[in-house]
Amino acid sequence: MKKIILLLLLSITTSLTAQQDAQYTQYQYNTLVLNPAYAGSRDAWSGTVFYRSQWMEIEGAPTNIGVSLHTPFKERVGLGATLETDEIGPIQTYNLSANYAYQIPLAKGKLSFGLKASVMSYNANYSKTQTVTQGDEAFQDDVNLWLPNFGAGIYYFSENFVVGLAAPHLLESKLVNNQSSGVQKASSLERHYYATAGAIFPITPQLKLKPMMLVKYIIDNPLSIDIGAILLLKDVFGIGVSYRTNNAWNFNVLYQLKNGWRIAYAYDYATTAINQFSTGSHELMLGIDLPKERTNVITPRYF
Repeated sequence: MKKIILLLLLSITTSLTAQQDAQYTQYQYNTLVLNPAYAGSRDAWSGTVFYRSQWMEIEGAPTNIGVSLHTPFKERVGLGATLETDEIGPIQTYNLSANYAYQIPLAKGKLSFGLKASVMSYNANYSKTQTVTQGDEAFQDDVNLWLPNFGAGIYYFSENFVVGLAAPHLLESKLVNNQSSGVQKASSLERHYYATAGAIFPITPQLKLKPMMLVKYIIDNPLSIDIGAILLLKDVFGIGVSYRTNNAWNFNVLYQLKNGWRIAYAYDYATTAINQFSTGSHELMLGIDLPKERTNVITPRYF
C-alpha cells in the first residue's frame, strides 16, 4: 500500500502542475531561498542550514537539505548564495543559486530589488522504480539534466515589519530527455510565486508577538497560504503555531543566543488523509549572524 501511495505522490509531483519547490515550514528563517531581494538585509554575515524530513514512515517521502549565506557587500548592495538538495523517491535535485540585491533607503525602512541566477541538476532514476505493473514503459527512461534559470524579487523591510514578492525561477524548463516517453513527456518545472509578510508587536517589555504569512501560487493550482504567529520571550525563546491551508498544522520552537547563534525546530501534523500512514514531518534549522565589524554588538533580528 505504501508503494502505491508513493507512486501516486510521484505522479502528482512529476507529471502534473504541483508544488515542486522544497517546502519549508520555517520559511521566515530561510527567506533567501524564496526571494533574492532578501540578500544583505540582516546587516551581517548570515548563514542558515535546514534539514527537513517530510511524511515520516513513508518510503521515498521528500527529504530536503538547504544551506544559505548572505551579507551586505557595498553600500546598498547585498550578495548571497544558496544550495538545496531535494529527494523524493527516485528523483534527486541539486539547486545552486547566486543572489544580488540593491537596497533603496526609505523613511522608515529599505526597499530591496533582487535578482537570482541558478542552475539545477535534475536526476530521475525512473528505471529503478518499483511499479505496480512490472515493466511499465512510462518508467523505463532515466532523466539527467542541467537546467539554468533566473528569478527576481522585491522586499521591503524595517525593524518591525517586512513584506516581499518573488518568483525564484522564471523559466519553465521541460524535465525530459529528447528520447523520453510515458510519464516524462508531461513533466516540466513550473513557475512558483511567493508573497511573504511579517510584523513584530510588543505585548510587554519582555514579550513580543510575531505574526507571519506566506502565500504560494502556481498557475492552475489552488492557492496555498501559511499563516501563524510566534511568541518571543526576552528575544531569546520563541514558541509558535501556524496553519497551511488544506495541508497541515505546524508547531515550532526557537532558541536565539546573544552571540548570534539560533536554533529552531518545527513539527507538521497533516490534516489530509496522509496522516493515516505518517507520524508527521520534522524540520530543523541552525543559523548564525556574524557582524562585519568586530566592534558591532549582535542584537536579535526578527526577520
